[in-house]
Amino acid sequence: MSVDRIKQTALHARFEGMINKGRTRLPWIDNINDDMTSLGLTLRGAMDLTNDRGQQDHSFEHIAARYLASYLASLRQKLLTTY
Repeated sequence: MSVDRIKQTALHARFEGMINKGRTRLPWIDNINDDMTSLGLTLRGAMDLTNDRGQQDHSFEHIAARYLASYLASLRQKLLTTY
């Protein structure tokens, strides 16, 4: 098994067995999926928003604001064509 494969296996491993008492922890990818769902993003959409890394500020707020602006523009266009 190559070194890269070992890293990937360790990164995405989900272990079965005894569960600790208390609140269970979510894997980091589940947190990312929850955040993207709450913003209405897909993985492809989030990647598209971050493609031009060298040109703009890439804080999470900036990316979310840009996505929201494009979403609101599409809603406005739908409303204008409907009425």
